[in-house]
Amino acid sequence: MSLGAQSAVHDVGEAKMSKSATIHLDPGGNDVGGDGSRARPARSLVRAVALARMHAPGRRRIVVGEGVYPDTEVKFEVADSGLEVVGAAGARPVFLGGIRIEGWRAEGAGTPFWVAEVPGVRDGGLDFRALVVNGRFAPRARHPAQGAIRHDSDFPVRWMSTTKGGWERPPTTEELTTLRLRPGSLPETLSEHNAELTIYHSWDESLVGIRVWDRARGVITFSTPAGHPPGAFGGWKEQARTFVVWNTREGMTQPGQWYLDRDRGCVVYWPLDGERPGEAVAYAPTRTAVIRLAGTAEAPVRDVRLKGLEFGVTTTPLLAGGFGALR
Repeated sequence: MSLGAQSAVHDVGEAKMSKSATIHLDPGGNDVGGDGSRARPARSLVRAVALARMHAPGRRRIVVGEGVYPDTEVKFEVADSGLEVVGAAGARPVFLGGIRIEGWRAEGAGTPFWVAEVPGVRDGGLDFRALVVNGRFAPRARHPAQGAIRHDSDFPVRWMSTTKGGWERPPTTEELTTLRLRPGSLPETLSEHNAELTIYHSWDESLVGIRVWDRARGVITFSTPAGHPPGAFGGWKEQARTFVVWNTREGMTQPGQWYLDRDRGCVVYWPLDGERPGEAVAYAPTRTAVIRLAGTAEAPVRDVRLKGLEFGVTTTPLLAGGFGALR
């Protein structure tokens, strides 16, 4: 369909609806004074949905203008059944579950890194595990750069298969939250506040944080439990006795990588050739979802239609996702 034909379809569609049933959304709009009209559009999707709810149930439309809509998270409820959220003719609106990171500067001290302070990181109010720089998902700092690290944890309990109830006996909290290191397997300079670990199992893996690293005993206690004890399935696969470390300065080994320095409250990024601090467009996630549906089996959300929209940049909570990332 040509762009002109698309415009005609939009015009005809809006003509068939009452004026009050169409809400306009634009990055230059106003959530306080805007009423959702074409002349006074809303600025956020949250506000546009609220305006649409003021009209009678049925076919209502939000027309989204060109641009980027950051830090978006919207919950569609039963009252939103029948709602359409569509891009305006010729527009490519983008909804992001994150914020733009600005204020980049050279870190100095003989490093090639850039840093940007992010409010809320140091006090734990904001945490994230992804960074998009100039349209590219930047790889997070990883230690080691290749392969994995062996550990000395063991869980010699029989797996009775998923159909027979899992482990022969349930693992204890201590077994799910403890990792025994081999001597010298981690750099002494590593910050446990920043570090996160992927613990490998047989068919899945667990992402965990560090609550305590007892360097004298060589024992790490996780801040969140693993899905299986470290060392489980060790009799089946060697990978089940290994782990890797994310988000530490020691894992910064090549341009394009980044880590979140929670100790200093900033993002640290190693720029690619040609990237400049004042021109970088970087987004970090603040939300785990952009769109949520809040219906139930008894009261479902029906006929919500999204068209001509793009979504991106969300984070994941620090928990073990389980087989197939079911959680």
